[in-house]
Amino acid sequence: LSTLANFASLIITCVDLSQFPHDSDDFILGWAIFFTTGVCIFYIVYGVIMKAHLPSYIAYSVNLIILLIYSAVSYNFNKTDLEDLARLGIVASLCVVPLVSLASAMWKHAAWRKVAFHQSCDPEDQRMLNSRSLCQSLAYVNVQYQFSLVIFVADARFRTDWIEIGSLVADIICTTVWVVCGICGIKYENKAAVRVFFGFSVCPLAYDIFRWADVWLKSPPMLYIIAINACAVIGLILTVVVMILMKKVLNNFGKGVKDLENGVPPSLCTRLASSERDGVITADGMATSVAQKPVEVTFSD
Repeated sequence: LSTLANFASLIITCVDLSQFPHDSDDFILGWAIFFTTGVCIFYIVYGVIMKAHLPSYIAYSVNLIILLIYSAVSYNFNKTDLEDLARLGIVASLCVVPLVSLASAMWKHAAWRKVAFHQSCDPEDQRMLNSRSLCQSLAYVNVQYQFSLVIFVADARFRTDWIEIGSLVADIICTTVWVVCGICGIKYENKAAVRVFFGFSVCPLAYDIFRWADVWLKSPPMLYIIAINACAVIGLILTVVVMILMKKVLNNFGKGVKDLENGVPPSLCTRLASSERDGVITADGMATSVAQKPVEVTFSD
């Protein structure tokens, strides 16, 4: 049902885009809605339905928040547009019904939660794996928020001087380096890449603050002020959350979480099992192989 509702919202957005003039405020906001809806469809189809991936569901929920804000802004400035009203109703139902029902099921039925989201048997391993996966998912979502800000800057009213153009180019380059180093650092447990990630984290933070201040200084239509402020504030919060998660992931390097993510059975990559499977457990937790002595069998009459 969520997938069908997202596709219905996408169709409504396409109809809107075909009706608005290319230089109108609604046209630019429509492209931001179109892009965000497409990302939501990807997360709900690939991450939730096909992979049953809990961090992907959280990322999908974060995308729904900004999609609801965009839809509300679009309807507020076009209250006679039935398509905008229909899209707002669809997105609002997406935010309320599936999220509440899933949260209730996850909270009350632990057995269902383990079946639905492929959790390992070891709770600590699962916490580390969730931190790792959630950090990656939210990093991708943050890039999507940065791209939404770039869509809004496509309006000629924002391309007024070299500072605007320079900040846009710098944000694209730095955000790309930020997410690539972050994902590679997590995937390969590379501490050098993670350090670069933390160094470049200043860039998305600075761009969100710059875009927030710039939209107030240039005083564009209220549609832009609300949409850009919402996108910049949520992006700012996401960047901070991703940095906190990355610090937790960095502390878990070398503890076998990479093996869990690569599909190694939990019984073979938990810290206890890894020290048991090859022999006896020593005082420092390392496994020592047990020499197999030949057994002599004698027969008596």
